[in-house]
Amino acid sequence: MLMVLQSDMVHDRQDGGRSGAPAGRTGTRLRRATAPDLAEVAAHAAQIDLLDGMTTALLSAPVGEPEAVLDAAAAVLAAHGADWAVADLVTGAGLRRIAVKGPSGEEAAALAARMAAQDPAGCPIVVDCAREGSSLLQVRPEDLDCFGRDADGDSVLVQADVTSLLCVPVQERREGGGRVLGVLSLFRSGGTHAFSMAHARAVDVVSRHVALAMRRAV
Repeated sequence: MLMVLQSDMVHDRQDGGRSGAPAGRTGTRLRRATAPDLAEVAAHAAQIDLLDGMTTALLSAPVGEPEAVLDAAAAVLAAHGADWAVADLVTGAGLRRIAVKGPSGEEAAALAARMAAQDPAGCPIVVDCAREGSSLLQVRPEDLDCFGRDADGDSVLVQADVTSLLCVPVQERREGGGRVLGVLSLFRSGGTHAFSMAHARAVDVVSRHVALAMRRAV
């Protein structure tokens, strides 16, 4: 837990801090300082927690198993700011779903199983992210089929009550663009606040680390 304690009064010396100031001009005046934005402090702390958790997971992932790296990354993202995290691997034969991490409970577990059985090729935003190598952030997505449907023909986004989503490529960083190794898709549901640009930026940063770990695993 991070606790921030700060007085809103600061000392302001009228003599500019110089010794030997003329009589009558010395003294200390109190002025009110701007209090820190606790929401920003909390958001920054959450990003540090995400970076720490991802670093630990990637260093602990087995060498030679890129699937295990993606699975570990999805678990960390689901534990740090996302209600759902889905990981897809880019292979020579196309996209392959590696992991689905979601809330606890029987209904969530059943939905996770249906999502795991999806063919990622039927998820337009995943396909676009893998092809173009660019991230996508949507708040209250208009196209409820952008993440495809389950085997019964029902929208995944509707079933998960998705209110914001973030799709990020796991991409090698090379001049002129690197190869996309995988795609990480994150959902927030129900009354959870939408993903912020700051959180999207943090996920983009850790996705680079995931790509490095996957390259090490190959």
